[in-house]
Amino acid sequence: MKDFFISYNSADKTWAEWTAWTLEEAGYTTVLQAWDFRPGSNFVLEMQRAASEAERTIAILSPAYLNALYTRPEWAAAFVQDPTGEKGTLLPVRVQKCDPKGLLSAIIYIDLVDLNETAAKEALLQGINRERMKPPVEPAFPISTQRSITEQPRFPGSLPPIWNVPHNRNPNFTGREDHLASLKMALGSGKPAALTQAIHGLGGVGKTQLALEYAYRKVAEYDIVWWVRSEEPATLAADYASLAKALDLPEKEAADQKIIIKAVKQWLEQNPKWLLVFDNAKDHIEVRNYIPQGETGHVLITSRNANWRGIATPLDVKVLERSESVDLLLKRTGYTDIEAADALADALGDLPLGLEQAGAYMDATHAQTSLSLR
Repeated sequence: MKDFFISYNSADKTWAEWTAWTLEEAGYTTVLQAWDFRPGSNFVLEMQRAASEAERTIAILSPAYLNALYTRPEWAAAFVQDPTGEKGTLLPVRVQKCDPKGLLSAIIYIDLVDLNETAAKEALLQGINRERMKPPVEPAFPISTQRSITEQPRFPGSLPPIWNVPHNRNPNFTGREDHLASLKMALGSGKPAALTQAIHGLGGVGKTQLALEYAYRKVAEYDIVWWVRSEEPATLAADYASLAKALDLPEKEAADQKIIIKAVKQWLEQNPKWLLVFDNAKDHIEVRNYIPQGETGHVLITSRNANWRGIATPLDVKVLERSESVDLLLKRTGYTDIEAADALADALGDLPLGLEQAGAYMDATHAQTSLSLR
């Protein structure tokens, strides 16, 4: 007899394999279609044998699982053997947000949604335990519990606890609303392919300013915003590794920088609510090994290189629209001559860096009230 038969939909294969691995690592035995059903065998007979010969059935709950037809007989067979749930024969494990209906709604499930790997392992192994869960130490007297919130909420508008962005917010930032909306929609979609965005375009077109503005606008959504200067491999590695000290990782003082980088990457892969900005990256070869796998956080890359497909979703940034260029000049200088601003924007090709430098020059030299091309 095996300890567990793991019932899952093909869309949740990675969760099923992780569950089986975790259980076997803890000393249990499992039956998993991906590992145990070999080519040439009869699928129906293999499934019947697995369900009947395992003591308990784990159902990997997700919208795909609940909507699939062939998964119903698998969990129903376990339910029939233990309709009251006294033996825990059917054990649902929820891995995505979903709402079990019918008979499944009566079974208490193990919930792994939004947990990091360490917490998920603990929840899984505790959940399969049928012993009484009496704590080893006496619980605190209830009146001593003053607050249900363990961490004070961040003051609105304040920076995250871990923040190393080297630039102040640009008070003259103008336009780019379509790009900002695109970033917001993509990064907020939860789709794995959209969680890394590569902002690319000509030098001086405003790629860094766009990433900077996004970081400041969405500051409330992140506990970590980490800026990585990526123009040189040494700087890239050093900035990335320095996050270990901010996180107070055990590896922070390791002599081998590769060990520190690996520890940072693993931490990011297991914890949510972070934003990494790789600024001025040359190409995907230098950056790809630093990007955490999984779906726990967000990544922005700025680069003059447009070749990012396969590692990130590219976002092409061009020069400003003329109306945006004029607005930027007027905002930067405080002048009101729209026609002169239009002429200057035309001469500068609507390039944001050129517009900013022209505005700064006019401030520094106390230019006359009328804008001039001279």
